[in-house]
Amino acid sequence: MKSSILRALLTLTATGAIAAGYGEMPTASAATPVPSPSATPLSVFVTCGENYEVLQTCVAEASGGSGTGYTFTWETGKVKSTQGATSTATVNCPENSGYRYESVSVTDSNNAYAESQAQVWCSPW
Repeated sequence: MKSSILRALLTLTATGAIAAGYGEMPTASAATPVPSPSATPLSVFVTCGENYEVLQTCVAEASGGSGTGYTFTWETGKVKSTQGATSTATVNCPENSGYRYESVSVTDSNNAYAESQAQVWCSPW
């Protein structure tokens, strides 16, 4: 009787049945994928000064995404600086305009894309 139980245990161990969870041993499987943490969606927030000047400064701040680094593209603004997740641009107000919108888009190093716009207050005179 003891030899048949011992033979059964040796067979189960040799075939992997105990390691697969049919015994008291802890189970582990290399075939089971471990989910990776999900990336935060890429977004961008842009503000422009309400100073009614012909030239205004707009600031875009990106967050989320994956990879490293951001690339900003302004609709009409001329980039003054880009550092990390922040880009600053100078926007020119058109003549005889009370306001306009300035759009900015951002991509991360894995080509995720986001865009936003802000109202630019211009002097109509």
